[in-house]
Amino acid sequence: MKKFAKNHIILTMFLTLVISLILIILIILLLRKYDIVSWNAISSVGEWASILVAVLIPIGVIYIEKQVEKNTNEVEEKKNEIKISNTTLYDEIKGLKQEVNNLKGYAKTDKVSIKKINLKEEIYKFICISMIATTKDIMNKFDISLEQSKSILLELSRVDNLIKPAFIVDNPDNEDCHWQKKK
Repeated sequence: MKKFAKNHIILTMFLTLVISLILIILIILLLRKYDIVSWNAISSVGEWASILVAVLIPIGVIYIEKQVEKNTNEVEEKKNEIKISNTTLYDEIKGLKQEVNNLKGYAKTDKVSIKKINLKEEIYKFICISMIATTKDIMNKFDISLEQSKSILLELSRVDNLIKPAFIVDNPDNEDCHWQKKK
């Protein structure tokens, strides 16, 4: 916008200077022709000046109007580019926020699974050290519920294949089941 204003000021000053020079030259030429200053000479210079100004002003207005239109179009294009880039950035930020929220969810589940893995390792160590341990012993030692202790013991037995019921008659779903390390 500042560049636009500077260009118009310079253009206006240039046109004023050109018109002034033309008027001075016309006055000098007319005064030499008549050798004296007369009202007819002044009026003819005024007529020529008004004709010149009448022609130059519409040309100047049309030029300035086209420049304003061109700059307005450029501004609109820049606004549209900015809107497009802003919507693109907004969409990217939304996507990143969603990814961060997903990662937070994974972090929470990872913490839970890490605790479960650590607890599973501790239970396995306890069974290995004590040689035989019941589901109740494990429940009391690690301060966990019966369901948690059963699920961890069954996972150690059936998935990891690290422990087994100590006696053939032991039912793994029973809280009095005895567990031992597989040999």
